[in-house]
Amino acid sequence: MSLIRNMFLLGLAGLAWLAAPARGDELSSTGVLLDGVAAVVNDGIVLRSTVEQQVQLISQRIEAQGQQLPPAQILRQQVLERQVLEVL
Repeated sequence: MSLIRNMFLLGLAGLAWLAAPARGDELSSTGVLLDGVAAVVNDGIVLRSTVEQQVQLISQRIEAQGQQLPPAQILRQQVLERQVLEVL
């Protein structure tokens, strides 16, 4: 039951992250955004930069193989899910 709940929460977090606009507008005039949290997993986190790096790496590998890329949101969600499972 706990695994189902965690996967449900992961799905909700992923959808919220995918739908969220860039957070640069929330900074003060002197602040600098260094990174963002893509997901909180128990006592750990998955950073947005980690997800984006993996998406870029996977996209390059798929293109190098001459295959068609999946839609960006789907690829990003799959990468986020994999990152969360790694933290667990």
